Amino acid sequence: LNSPTPVQPSTLDSLVDQVHAACRDWGFFHVINHGVSPELYHTIKSEAANFFSLPLQEKTKVRRDLDN
Repeated sequence: LNSPTPVQPSTLDSLVDQVHAACRDWGFFHVINHGVSPELYHTIKSEAANFFSLPLQEKTKVRRDLDN
């Protein structure tokens, strides 16, 4: 967390709890007001969709393990 003002531990604890609950209950969370341009966001989203639409054989070519 990079903030120009100090973050209180209780605030950070609450944030961690909220992110954890989102991951546990929904499987994801959406960060807003992060400063990433809409163009870059849409490019990343499109490229991710392209990747996940590939056959498994193609996706496993970029598989990583603990050593790489």
